[in-house]
Amino acid sequence: MRFVLHDQGSPRASSRIIVLMLFGLGCGARPPRGLPERRAGDREGGHAGFVSRLGVDTIIVESFSASRGVTEGDIIDRSPKTSWVHYAFTVDSGGRITSFAAAPRAVAAGAPPTPYWKVSVEKVRGGFDVVDREGDSTRRGFVPASADAIPQWRAIALYELVTARLRRAGGDSIALPIIELDPPRVRESAIRRLGADSVVIPFVFPRGERARVDPAGRILGVSGMATSYKWLTERVADLDVSALARSFAERDARGAAFGNYSSRDTARAVIDGAHIAVDYGRPSKRGRVVFGGLVPWREVWRTGADLATHLTTDRDLRVGELLVPAGTYTLYTVPSPARWTLIVNRKTGQNGLLYDSAADLGRVDMTTEVLPRLERLTITVEPARAGGGALRIAWDTLMAEALGDVVSPAAAHPH
Repeated sequence: MRFVLHDQGSPRASSRIIVLMLFGLGCGARPPRGLPERRAGDREGGHAGFVSRLGVDTIIVESFSASRGVTEGDIIDRSPKTSWVHYAFTVDSGGRITSFAAAPRAVAAGAPPTPYWKVSVEKVRGGFDVVDREGDSTRRGFVPASADAIPQWRAIALYELVTARLRRAGGDSIALPIIELDPPRVRESAIRRLGADSVVIPFVFPRGERARVDPAGRILGVSGMATSYKWLTERVADLDVSALARSFAERDARGAAFGNYSSRDTARAVIDGAHIAVDYGRPSKRGRVVFGGLVPWREVWRTGADLATHLTTDRDLRVGELLVPAGTYTLYTVPSPARWTLIVNRKTGQNGLLYDSAADLGRVDMTTEVLPRLERLTITVEPARAGGGALRIAWDTLMAEALGDVVSPAAAHPH
């Protein structure tokens, strides 16, 4: 059986992944220090500010204004370095998109933002024209789609467009054709209501993000906790995005850039002649509850971030009672308060969000112990006290351990 642990984003490998996918959203978080407090009602006329946080860290801010069918907005993203996207779109009298354009810009201290890419979407007969410009290169595509289609873009102004559409429809759900921009194509989805003040919006992630809305359909916050990014966003009073961009860029110039949400690392060891390596993403705690919160108990966990955690060995191993032939595998775990389970999977190269149980090599029990708090996930392979080796997975205040041995060729492949 194949299923998605949380959600999978776009497969784009360029910096545009951040632009298209990582403008995070959320709900329930207080505005960080130095930013305006949220007020009970923002100014009429479709003006709003939003702050997105990953744990205690501010990662993205957004501000937009809407008037007479035209919406303009700005998004400042701090990861890995400060970038600025200006976007604008127009709608007809029925609230349907007629044009959309966005231009990401690099931001450096003391210099004006420099556009390096632009995408535009325009309603035409039978669908939408999509134009992608980068440097001297221009790509054009036509997407046959209904007039209700929405460009896939990480802007809360677009989220409010579809929540208003749901409110006008008066039902529990409406169809939501989404125009993916690279490559240009349309996919069918739906926005659905969860109670009186919550809506699920599947713009980027198939399982969607949960928006909190007021009676007028305005978004008060959006939770990304069902996605791999775990961000939270809250509506705030007006933001000075220019001042914030300058502040973030000055931090970049001082060597204090936010960096990637999660770094990548490799644990290496030689155990009884076997060369063993574990390549994994290292998420940070960032003030969050990790186990039983960020990482649910008793559910399959990717045990890292981004690309799946990969184990490579040049000798056969026996981990617990499981024989692991020489080769490369992916590792998942099922954490629980008393005992963890290690999963060794034959499938490799996939995003850690994807887990295919049909490809399991096997499962192994892991013991746990309490440790002093670790900010970042840390995986090590070390010699064990009783001989052989130990795979240790430690984060926050817990460490899980699985013991193993290098298997002789005769024992691993008896005649």
